[in-house]
Amino acid sequence: MDACPDCAFLVPSITIWSYVLTAVAASLGIRLLTSLLRAWRAKVEDDAPFWRALGRLYVGLGPRPLPASSNPDERKRLRGDYFGTGILGALELLAYPVLLKAGMYAYVGAWIGLKALAQYETWKADREAFRLFLIANALAVILSFWISLSLLDYSDDTLTTARAVLR
Repeated sequence: MDACPDCAFLVPSITIWSYVLTAVAASLGIRLLTSLLRAWRAKVEDDAPFWRALGRLYVGLGPRPLPASSNPDERKRLRGDYFGTGILGALELLAYPVLLKAGMYAYVGAWIGLKALAQYETWKADREAFRLFLIANALAVILSFWISLSLLDYSDDTLTTARAVLR
C-alpha cells in the first residue's frame, strides 16, 4: 500500500516527507551561501567579526547587535530577517519544482518579479543586496529544476488537471 495515495505526482520511492526535507535542505544551503556573502560584507564594511556575523545572519539576526543609540537608517540596514526569508525560501522550493514540472514557468517568473518590484527603491541604493537576491533566486530556480527532474514524476492526467486548475 502506498504511503501517500493522494500524492500521485511523486515517484513511488519518494515520500512527501523526502520531498519536503529536500526542499528545506536546499533552502538551508542557499541561506548558508547568502549568509556567508553577507558576513563577508559585514566584515569588510563594518569590521564585524566574520564567524559571529555568519552565525547571527544564518539564524536570522543582523550581523551584529544594534546599539540603542543608532539612527533609524542604521537600524534598518543592520536588522535581521528573523528567518522569514528562510521560511519563504523553503516554501518556494516546495512550489517551484511542481510549477516547473507542470510547465508553468510564468508563475515562477511572476513571483520573482513581484519580489523584485517590492524592493525596487531599496535596491536602487544598495546594489549588493540586489545581487545577493539574484544569486539566491537563481540558485532556487536551478535547484528547483534539479528537484523537478530527479524527484518528481507526473502522469499526463496529473499535468492536465494541474494546468486546468491553475489557469
